[in-house]
Amino acid sequence: MPISLRGVIFDFDGPIFDGRAASQKALATTFDQYEAAVGRPDIVANALPLYGPNALIALAYADLPAATPKLAEICDFYRTTLKACERQGKVVSGVQPLLQNLRGRDIKCAILSSRATADVIELVTHLGLHVALDEIWGRDAPLGQKPDPAAVRALARKLNVAPNELVYIGDSDRDYDVTKGTDVAYYHAAWTGEPSSRAYTGCRALLRNVADLEAVLRDTPSPQLGSHRNMPSTLKDAIRVDRLVFYAGAGVSVQSGIGGWNDHYSPILQKLKMSLWAGQTTYSLPQLLQLVAAEPARSQDVYEHFKQSFAQRKNKRPNAYHYAMMRSGASRIWTTNYDQLFEAALASGNFPHSVVRDDGSLLDNFANSRLIVKMNGDFENSRYSIDLEWDIVFLEQQFDLAERHRREIWRLFEDDYRSSCMVFVGTSFTDPALRRLLSSAAKAVPRTRFWHHLLVKAAEHPADRIVEAMYVENLRRMRIETHLFKDYPDIERWVRQIAVIANRPIVGFSGTAKQEDRVLVPDGVLEDGTIKTSASRRYVSGWDALWHGATSG
Repeated sequence: MPISLRGVIFDFDGPIFDGRAASQKALATTFDQYEAAVGRPDIVANALPLYGPNALIALAYADLPAATPKLAEICDFYRTTLKACERQGKVVSGVQPLLQNLRGRDIKCAILSSRATADVIELVTHLGLHVALDEIWGRDAPLGQKPDPAAVRALARKLNVAPNELVYIGDSDRDYDVTKGTDVAYYHAAWTGEPSSRAYTGCRALLRNVADLEAVLRDTPSPQLGSHRNMPSTLKDAIRVDRLVFYAGAGVSVQSGIGGWNDHYSPILQKLKMSLWAGQTTYSLPQLLQLVAAEPARSQDVYEHFKQSFAQRKNKRPNAYHYAMMRSGASRIWTTNYDQLFEAALASGNFPHSVVRDDGSLLDNFANSRLIVKMNGDFENSRYSIDLEWDIVFLEQQFDLAERHRREIWRLFEDDYRSSCMVFVGTSFTDPALRRLLSSAAKAVPRTRFWHHLLVKAAEHPADRIVEAMYVENLRRMRIETHLFKDYPDIERWVRQIAVIANRPIVGFSGTAKQEDRVLVPDGVLEDGTIKTSASRRYVSGWDALWHGATSG
């Protein structure tokens, strides 16, 4: 279920208050004050870490032996000067109204800082922020300090907010580390300029300015979730006229043990020494594999590794998705998957489907009204060739040439996209294969007869939800209705319900239907069905009352 935002934890220095600017001003004053007595540190103030006074002064004067006996005095002067500089500082622009807005929405707000708790409270009170904060914790809090995740867990308990209902706003690796393994979403305040690596790349949302923070924390209502008990009428209409088709993405095979990115592709990319780029958004999987295979000596390695990987999973069993799609009687099931799960389902059940993998097999089976079309082929029936003609669509070059080399398959897909109701299962908004399909189909098909339906798990956190809403609106322009679900079992139930509706029974009821004053009692209504009675005689009995409808499954 999409998470309700109930709490926000802020790091103090950076996201709320520009402590670095105050520190740099105090350091410059300190350097000037003691330059004549001990010399001036040959160091750029803004390059120093944002340490406490003792550590910072010791680091700054480490290369000046004359400063050693005066370090305590210099530190005291810096501490006093820093306090004065901080009293002249201001809250980061836009943060104060944001805190007030969150408070007004009954969202708990807290600070988790590396400063001493008393120092943070004193400065927060001076800045007038204390009324908007529920908790202020520093490094001396009783249950751990950053980067120990115990600190954020303890603060969540104190706020009485579940970790997955919390967002942490930080600007350093220590801030990121304190959220690891806690279910607290980490959003990175990049506007502070604080050096970081893990935090920058591992954050849930990268915020360039306070306006970005305000946008991701705005009051975004949770989406209306789909249910298998509320099927769209347009889908039922398509089933009634036998115009239902499915698109099965990689997600339908996950629960069979085929594996996703982490447990299937990553080990292979590690063997190919390409795992460094695997987690980046710069390259899609086909692009990345194309780069690896560009070198002839390595192209066969790519092919053999992946063929072996799928061969090892050949004996995996099909799951409810595969059986439900086939039982639905859909005229076509399109899939870009390379596994053999649909073939396994065919072998274990009495289904009328034929499997096609290329234009030749499509033409041979065109008369069959029930087809499983493996748009990209599969490794089981592929062959290696140095010119990358593998009889599958796997690398970027193969994707680029698919419309030409698989002309009949694409023609049929465009026809289904134009004149049928297509249900997309086991894919996501960012699936590169789906993006290519929709882009190609949209160019060739200006208008579709039916609305299509995309089934996806709803985003959990505010930043993800904003992007999700934009994807939903963009797909609606292409006549694709997105159905968001709280979890994957709900999507499976939705698909199974399609099979139930497509095979709805005719049930007879034995009994009588009473008629009074020559007015027939109105037809009874059952869930998604009706009871029809005859007016030919005063009482109707036996099998004259028929219910045409679907069970709830």
